[in-house]
Amino acid sequence: MRWLAVLPFAALLVACDGTNADHAINADEYDRACTGVADCVPVYSGSLSCCSNQPCPTTAIRQDNLAKYESSVAARMPMCMSPTPGDCRPTPGCTGRIQCVAGTCTLVGAGTGGGVDAR
Repeated sequence: MRWLAVLPFAALLVACDGTNADHAINADEYDRACTGVADCVPVYSGSLSCCSNQPCPTTAIRQDNLAKYESSVAARMPMCMSPTPGDCRPTPGCTGRIQCVAGTCTLVGAGTGGGVDAR
């Protein structure tokens, strides 16, 4: 019977590790076609976790797909117990330049240390 008391904690750990496929977002699920940089918006693609700061954008999708993307992120975000309200916040200093390259939205130079730029 003692293992029943451990089970909820094990489930919480699995939910917070952000490696479960149910807790991932893939930018390839969204339209990335563009005719210019104004068509594009930076987004994160990868494992989602509310147990630490949210990662910087890693790629770009069409601006008109952003609401669908944000809805998917909200649905796939793991439910974690946070000791401090507001623990899930964007990582400061994300960098990158949004571009429309050969008709595809891209984010060049993604990382940390500055700001995301659309030129």
